[in-house]
Amino acid sequence: MLWQLQETEQEIFQKEKQLQNIPSVAAYQEKKSALQELSEALSRKEDQRRSLQKDLSRKEMHLLSLSGSLDEARKKLYSGEVPSVKELESLEKKVQVLQREKQQLEDAILNLMESQEGLEEELSRMHQRYREEEEELKRARSRAKKDFEQVQQQLQELKSRKEELEGSMEGDLLARYREMSRGGRRCISPVRDNFCGICNVSLPSSFRAFLFTPGKQVYCENCGSMLVLMEEDS
Repeated sequence: MLWQLQETEQEIFQKEKQLQNIPSVAAYQEKKSALQELSEALSRKEDQRRSLQKDLSRKEMHLLSLSGSLDEARKKLYSGEVPSVKELESLEKKVQVLQREKQQLEDAILNLMESQEGLEEELSRMHQRYREEEEELKRARSRAKKDFEQVQQQLQELKSRKEELEGSMEGDLLARYREMSRGGRRCISPVRDNFCGICNVSLPSSFRAFLFTPGKQVYCENCGSMLVLMEEDS
């Protein structure tokens, strides 16, 4: 039973390590981080789109106002209402300036609209990718949850087995085992073919007789482990 307890505790230790390093859980966490990064990138792109839209709206409003001023200046220029040549020259220069400004503004608006179109296409692709990765994350979470619960259940079964073994042992023997196994050391060694199962040293033939003595505790002279004769060697 001591050997079974030792092996059970070793399995518990391995299962606890496994619980912290389940591949599907690690994959889920990785996908979760990737989706969060994509979400942040989407948020930045949405901010960029809003900023571009505001800039476009301002320029369109400015163009509307500028077109009105230009129409008014042209109407006045060709109406014959301005008798002075000097005033006409000044007005003509103003029309030319307004025309250049209008052309530059129209070019800027066209560039913004092209940028907006490209940004919308990029956002569409990013949203599609986000939806796909979100679905994949749900599947990864399901796999991780299943694997985690499976290992957790196995760990609980091992702990229950450990409690049963401890409950079946004499207190002083269990205390001796606890003292010897501090730090997770393996201290119960099965004897196989007259060799210590831990250090693999050949045991004196007299040890076999001691192992058959009820209540006799026999230790390996080399590694100090408590020797246990397994059923197949008995």
